[in-house]
Amino acid sequence: MNKRVKKGLSFTLSLLIALSCFSTGLVAFAAEAAEKNAEEVVTELTTELANELTTNPVPESKPENESKPAEDATPNTDKSKEEAKKYLDDAFNDISKALGEVVEGGFQILEELPKNAAAAAPRNAEALDKFLKAMDTVTEPYDNNDIDLVKPLYEALSIIDRGKLSKEVKAKYQAILAAIGPNIPSTDLPDLSVYHKTVVTYPNRVSRDKVERALPKLEGFVNSTLLMVNQNQDLSTVIGSKLYTNEMVVKLCQTLYPKLTEITILLKVTPSKLASSLTEEKYAGAVTALKNAGQDWNALTVANGDFGFQDGDKEGFMDAVSALFRPLSIITVLLTFENTINTTKGTYTYGAYEDLIPVFEMLDAEGVLSSHEYTLQVQEAAKISANAAMDARIRPILVPVFNLVDTFAKNPVNTLLTVLPKLGYLLDTDLLSTQIGKLLSKIKLVSIPAPDLSAKAIFGMISPSLKEIDVNGIKLSFLQDEATFVNFVKEISGCGTAVSKKSIAFENLYRLGIDPDTCDAFVVLFRLLYNEIASPTNIQSLRDAVANNEALSSVERFAAEQILNQLERTSADKAMATFLSILAPNPPKFTLLGMVQDIIKKLFGSLDALTPDFTGIFDSIFGGSSDKGDGDPITTNPDIPKTGVRQAGALLAFAVVAAVAAGAVVYKKSKEE
Repeated sequence: MNKRVKKGLSFTLSLLIALSCFSTGLVAFAAEAAEKNAEEVVTELTTELANELTTNPVPESKPENESKPAEDATPNTDKSKEEAKKYLDDAFNDISKALGEVVEGGFQILEELPKNAAAAAPRNAEALDKFLKAMDTVTEPYDNNDIDLVKPLYEALSIIDRGKLSKEVKAKYQAILAAIGPNIPSTDLPDLSVYHKTVVTYPNRVSRDKVERALPKLEGFVNSTLLMVNQNQDLSTVIGSKLYTNEMVVKLCQTLYPKLTEITILLKVTPSKLASSLTEEKYAGAVTALKNAGQDWNALTVANGDFGFQDGDKEGFMDAVSALFRPLSIITVLLTFENTINTTKGTYTYGAYEDLIPVFEMLDAEGVLSSHEYTLQVQEAAKISANAAMDARIRPILVPVFNLVDTFAKNPVNTLLTVLPKLGYLLDTDLLSTQIGKLLSKIKLVSIPAPDLSAKAIFGMISPSLKEIDVNGIKLSFLQDEATFVNFVKEISGCGTAVSKKSIAFENLYRLGIDPDTCDAFVVLFRLLYNEIASPTNIQSLRDAVANNEALSSVERFAAEQILNQLERTSADKAMATFLSILAPNPPKFTLLGMVQDIIKKLFGSLDALTPDFTGIFDSIFGGSSDKGDGDPITTNPDIPKTGVRQAGALLAFAVVAAVAAGAVVYKKSKEE
């Protein structure tokens, strides 16, 4: 049987040799070799099997209940051989017929191949000529356009034609492929018509001008309030002391690693595993704390500085957070963050980081790297160590996020009203879901479904946590109506103007951006917040709190109830008008100073026609001052004595009043006209 197996393999090999021979143009030889070998194999297999069955004949089958005559017990050798031969002839006739059909079909294909090869010969010669001519037109420095030109022409060549190329042409072709770089983006401008601007209606007694004047004052009011609440610390200082801390790194460990373990056991990280990856001296304190924690993340406690930075240091905090991903280096097997540059094949494949760029750009976040810059940084870090490479993959993702946090800390109101329309657009158009879905689709071995990050899905995530918020024992509730939230997202996403902005993404040089309209955004946001705060549920909770607070006096309780009554019956628009009137009251339409100035202008043509001394005294009387120090006003006009200036001023003041009185009639008449 081993012999027959070898012969079968020999036949298979002969067919492979035939195909190989055909690829070099020896079609006739291949067909002949295949045909001859097939016939030999069939003949040899038939003879061998016949001999084996003759020596060991196949017994004739008999019914089980049939008695066997004694004389039949003696074997008839001649009869057995004859039956065996017939058995073999029938069997191998069937085998030969089936094999013949297979071989015949193959031969028909092989017979057609020379014709096809002959027909293709002129095209092959033409393809070689096109490739060589294209190579002649390409000059250094090479770029992606050159690769796009010559690579398809080279791949169209046959193996024989490629073998005919000179060493110089082959070397030049490899040099062209080695010049591969990032894609050359399109210069087409984005379609801005896809952006739908929200038509915001302003309440009575509220104008765009009033909102515009009020916003800087609101910013100042918020900052002043925060200073008072946080013991004279601004929001930047508060965020630094609460967010950029060693304790926050611990909380990230306690949240991040259990979540990753839920995805796959491959991503399980224990405190000891993290400790072994923190090899720098600055992490010595953290290593000790991690080892003391054993296998329990909840047992991890650290002191200020253990993770290599002092609390409040944003840069040190980002370094530490980046280092948390070192034990997860296996994730790079599942997901490639940086771009893959193959200089041998001339291919440039974009990694997962590229998918985050459109999200960062829509938010106009600062410090975003292009994916090519990102890739070069990772490659440089990889020359140092695997740990450094992992840090280089994570840190550039953190930088835009925390830059946005810092911007908010400096100007919370303006940043909020600037970012909300852009964030709303990410949710309303499903751009966020799309980009995260692209990123997750690149994960290998583990299948993670793309998350739904639409407005409805975000509502489902945040609504439960806002259902019952405890504020000093008072239970308040926010954002419990899905339709309200989804409508807000749609409205806020349109509070701006679509513009073309520069992009560092690989596809296009320009992208759709949003110049936010902060006044429109304020009106939309105020309505949402006021209606949520003054909802019937919250008003009732506040009433209960007032009624049950024994520390309040009867006067205080009465005042609180009146305020709640006012909140309950006041609409968001009326509340907005009152709020803005307090922040930015309308300038009076008529002032004494304005009237006097108008009269003087009519009498004298302009205030500039008055002498410097007159205007100085005018300012001192009607709100200005020319005083220097606590003494008498100083003048440089020699016609006015340095002593007795108050008397002279009184006379001039009397003249001004007389002029006002004399010109009042003219002023009144002109106003009436």
